[in-house]
Amino acid sequence: MLRRRRQIQRAKHDLQVARTSHEWSAAAERYDAATRQSAWRNDNRCAAYDHTVMAEHISRLRTARQARNAEALAVTLGETLHRHHLAIREPQVWDGALSGGKRIVTAWLDEVERALRWLTQHDSARLTWDRKLDALERASLDWGHSALLLSGGAGLGFIHLGVIRTLLRDGLLPDVINGSSMGAGVAALTCTRTDAELHALFDDTTTLQRMGLKWQPVQTAITGRAAFDADRWNRAMRENVGDFTFREARERTGRTLSVVVAPLAARQRVRVLNHITAPDVLVASAALASSAIPGLFPPVTLRARGPDGVERSWLAEERFIDGSFWGDLPMLQLRRLFGVNHSIVSQTNAHILPLLALQEGRGPVSATFDVASALAWGQGRELASIAGRRLPNQQLRRLILEAWSMADQLRSGDITIAPRLTISDIRQLFSNPTQLELDKMILRGARATWRRLPALRGQTRIARVLSDCLADVLQQGAEA
Repeated sequence: MLRRRRQIQRAKHDLQVARTSHEWSAAAERYDAATRQSAWRNDNRCAAYDHTVMAEHISRLRTARQARNAEALAVTLGETLHRHHLAIREPQVWDGALSGGKRIVTAWLDEVERALRWLTQHDSARLTWDRKLDALERASLDWGHSALLLSGGAGLGFIHLGVIRTLLRDGLLPDVINGSSMGAGVAALTCTRTDAELHALFDDTTTLQRMGLKWQPVQTAITGRAAFDADRWNRAMRENVGDFTFREARERTGRTLSVVVAPLAARQRVRVLNHITAPDVLVASAALASSAIPGLFPPVTLRARGPDGVERSWLAEERFIDGSFWGDLPMLQLRRLFGVNHSIVSQTNAHILPLLALQEGRGPVSATFDVASALAWGQGRELASIAGRRLPNQQLRRLILEAWSMADQLRSGDITIAPRLTISDIRQLFSNPTQLELDKMILRGARATWRRLPALRGQTRIARVLSDCLADVLQQGAEA
């Protein structure tokens, strides 16, 4: 027993100090072995799926592929994808061990990928190019797409860079990236750089402009109602992001950037800016508006560049502020615009991280918190609805409804990446990080992401394979 306890403590320490994905994965394997969580991975049973049906499908897929029976393989593939579409996105499939999810699910994913790739390369009288293209397009539409959503978090938003670095290096960075507040700056930085430029940035983070904050004199701050120098923040943002419009950024990198902003005027809804809704708006301008927290930065007039190349105001009569208070993670808009049905959330808001830690925990404390928060949220939603209908004071009604909309919004996703909050983080919220602090925050983001890599790989695998297969079929058509 003592030896096992020491093995667990040693593995925990190795997880906490790991500096690479390989080191973390090796420590996770040791931790699972010491805690006997490896047995959970080997146990095929799970409430999310029927393990006997899944095992049967694995066998049928393998048999049909090895027999080169395209018709039987296609039929079984369609059946098993339909049957287990939602199962692989259930948390209980992945969260029982640090080193990976249920082994039977991994085996199923392996066999599904082999079947898809084999059918993509196979030609027959019945499996023509047209039919393969149609089937893959329908399957891709059915499975949808993933999006990475970067929350606000003030200075802690630099942690998002560690998430981006890990997903990029592992080939898991989604094409759709949304950012709010500080997350908008990181999303903009990512979506205006090519893969090669991003790799170069992470190889030498000293090239990143991190000195964007400058406190203003008290009298100036009171007069301008802004604690920080807007010009300094503007210059830092432009240096990191460049002068690309949303349309130009997408054409340059192939990534879809969305930024959340909120009009200052009352009765205006949060807006999600991207190459569809605001193609000519400058990305740096949108990121500045998204991070314009009232009291810290002044509202921003968005800037755009038209076909004539001249930069001018966009919706000059409106000014915009940080939209994360009302729409930090705008999944509904992303679903409507880009077919996103799977969300990867990088959460760095200091007031949200402790709540997520309680929700992810086990035991009576976390269970009690879940029950209490569910009850409180239900009562709060009902009370806000009643106030919105019954209070005679229109201004008070609006304030209550706005306050509730700020509280009652999405804070997590299908996969949530959230570092543990520390006391020293409070100091980082509104200060420029030193180079050492920046590198530490990037490493924290990476460690938080390493823990979620098995679920990230598994939940997004079929969508990624379908994208590859569709590209292969389109290339076959171009060469025919």
